[in-house]
Amino acid sequence: MEKEFLVAEINRLRREKKAVIMAHYYQEKDIQDIADFIGDSLALAQQAAKTDADIIVMCGVHFMAETAKIISPDKKVLIPDEKAGCSLADSCQAAALKKYKDEHPGYTVISYVNTSAAVKALTDVVVTSTNAVQIVESFPKDAKIIFGPDRNLGNYINMLTGRQMLLWDGACHVHEQFSLEKIKELKAQYPDAKVISHPECKQAIADFSDYVGSTAALITYVQKSDAKQFIVATESGVLFEMRKLCPDKQFIPAPPQASSSENVCDYMRMNTLEKLYLCLRDENPEVRVDENIAKEAIKPIEKMLALSVAPKALPKLVFATHNAHKTSEVSAILKDKIDLINLSQLGCNEDIPETSDTLAGNALQKARYVYEKFGLDCFADDTGLEVESLDGGPGVYTARFAGEGCTFEQNVDKILQVMKGVENRKARFRTVIALIQGGKEYLFEGEVRGEITPDRIGEKGFGYDPVFRPEGYDQTFAEMGPDEKNKISHRGRAVQAFADFMLQSSR
Repeated sequence: MEKEFLVAEINRLRREKKAVIMAHYYQEKDIQDIADFIGDSLALAQQAAKTDADIIVMCGVHFMAETAKIISPDKKVLIPDEKAGCSLADSCQAAALKKYKDEHPGYTVISYVNTSAAVKALTDVVVTSTNAVQIVESFPKDAKIIFGPDRNLGNYINMLTGRQMLLWDGACHVHEQFSLEKIKELKAQYPDAKVISHPECKQAIADFSDYVGSTAALITYVQKSDAKQFIVATESGVLFEMRKLCPDKQFIPAPPQASSSENVCDYMRMNTLEKLYLCLRDENPEVRVDENIAKEAIKPIEKMLALSVAPKALPKLVFATHNAHKTSEVSAILKDKIDLINLSQLGCNEDIPETSDTLAGNALQKARYVYEKFGLDCFADDTGLEVESLDGGPGVYTARFAGEGCTFEQNVDKILQVMKGVENRKARFRTVIALIQGGKEYLFEGEVRGEITPDRIGEKGFGYDPVFRPEGYDQTFAEMGPDEKNKISHRGRAVQAFADFMLQSSR
């Protein structure tokens, strides 16, 4: 099936069925592009707990879909390919764990989230690589603990905490296959590169690494690091997110022992765009969990979510804009994540010049102005409408397309005028957010592709919304409600990346 057809149908079906598409960072690029939410195991579990969707489509492996079903039993949970398993989950069967548990009375069982529902039902608390150390440390130092099934992660936790947990003899087949010898060869080729790895790797690789962390932590690390090159020892799907967030940096995937290619999880890659479409269309394969097992499995999951302390309240940030529409739209996306102060609330009434020839340059110019004048952490954005038949225009002139001091109505009038009779109506919106935090600068970008309509359609939104129809949708932005628009809009995507970064860095 053609990709364009699949994307359009997936967008239509998720709207009609009130479905949310969740994807792990290890999914293929096309699935990450279309997902409503992308995250690691902890983030996916947290999102499943709070979604108001009727259907959850989990683009990951089977245990992730099981976890979503256990957390949200009233939701229909689908998975594009029900054969998408996990070597870690397979390495620890419920019967074997029960026998081992019976042989060690008085021990607390801490299970990695990469386990079946039946194993979770035998567990005292579940952990992910993001919160494992934090949760283990919540137990007394003399607590007797069985940790499974990943021996490498267990070893790493023992090393960090000074504990002596009993470790199940399991491993992730992807992370187990990384070769220290090949990583050293890459390091010789790229001497300035930072070596970063997941704690599911062997201890020797962790020891050689400049940084070890969960998938989400690795992403945050590369964003904050001053380094320009990284050798990455985890599943290569995460490189897509890293490259998107840090286009100016180079990411070199560490190869497995038996190959010189990227190390991928074949289970994760069993999900495809076509399978996602069929899954939504047919509402199958559906993931079900035995009621008695789910009743027990929810307890350690809820304990994990409770012990995963929410990030500290973020300090107020200055949003370098006077635009009330923009402020309210960004506030709606951020909800309770960040407390915004715009320029008017700050008492800054001057208009900040925007003289750069790029969106990133304009955003940085505004953020630097506020930071230098008031000494406060701040962020600014710039948005451009780029029309293919106008050679990417109006671009940085989007807000003043009809001339200095023009209104949005005049801008829309002009775009309709210059596009009259033009066959190629392809366009895209791009938003770049520049953040200055503690003197360091960060950029976040979001885009949405679509087309310019021949006439105004719809009365919601602002700016060019009445004449921009996003790809795969029958409505213009001006016909959409704010929640629907924010899920797919250029600003929504940029703000989500920005918010995820702020929350992760506050932990």
